[in-house]
Amino acid sequence: MKNIYIVRHGETIGNLKIKRDEYIIDSSVPLTDCGKTQAKEAGQKLNKYLSSKNGVFFVSPFKRTRETFLNLKSSLDEDFKTYAYIEDPRLVEQDFGDFDFQFFNDWKYISPHSFFINQARYYDETGRFFARLENGENMLDVYNRMSLFVKTRLETSIYEENVIVTHGNAERALVMFLLNLPVESYYSMEVPKNCSIRHIVYESGVYTDKGYLT
Repeated sequence: MKNIYIVRHGETIGNLKIKRDEYIIDSSVPLTDCGKTQAKEAGQKLNKYLSSKNGVFFVSPFKRTRETFLNLKSSLDEDFKTYAYIEDPRLVEQDFGDFDFQFFNDWKYISPHSFFINQARYYDETGRFFARLENGENMLDVYNRMSLFVKTRLETSIYEENVIVTHGNAERALVMFLLNLPVESYYSMEVPKNCSIRHIVYESGVYTDKGYLT
């Protein structure tokens, strides 16, 4: 049996939707002080569930996920701090192309096609999953790389405890693949809260959702 714990990164300046004068590339967006605290608290929560010294961290190589890992790790018991560490670029967030959070109010003027796709105004209920933002990824692209991650990392993992530190849309695509959920589930699945931890068990070729840790 393998335990899988999926952690969304802590709060960032991007989550606050604050429009700033300076541009920060998505991979360099940092955690806020609140986000660092959330990550430390997530580590304390994870301590209650980890039971084996045989574990690994799979981490998205973005700044906010690396910072989440470091702060989460600081709260772990010593046995769990020795887990293996593997960065995998397939765990990064969806590439939104021409859209960037800090230009949200101007988005429909800067890139109207992407704006209307993202608002799903011209698509049916599954349209947004397949519609591709200009110069970016659609959710199908994210789903495809999550499936490769599962097949080449999780299912070949030699570890009993597998902690994945990733992003909101990436997590939703990963959960969809693990649990064999239909495309429609993407719309009913809420974006995970910052530093929430979802527990999934893999046994005899089957993934079972245990829900979020409390």
